[in-house]
Amino acid sequence: MSAVADVVAIGCLLAGSLLCLTAGLGLLRFPDVLTRMHAGTKPQVLGVLLVMVGAAIRLQGWSATWMLLLVAVFQML
Repeated sequence: MSAVADVVAIGCLLAGSLLCLTAGLGLLRFPDVLTRMHAGTKPQVLGVLLVMVGAAIRLQGWSATWMLLLVAVFQML
C-alpha cells in the first residue's frame, strides 16, 4: 500500500511542478498584461494544490496535513 501512495504522491508532485513551470514560462513569453495574468494564476494555483496533495500523501502525518491544508486554503484565497 505504501508503494502505491508513493507513486501517486510522485505523480502529483511532478504534475504540480510542471504546471508551475508552465506558469512561469507563460509569464515570460506572453505579450500583454491580461494573458500574463491568466498564465500566472490558472496553472499556478492548480500546480501548488497538486504539490500540496502530493506532499500530504507522502508525509502521512496529521500535523503536516493540516499545515498543507492551511497553505492550500490561503492559496485559493
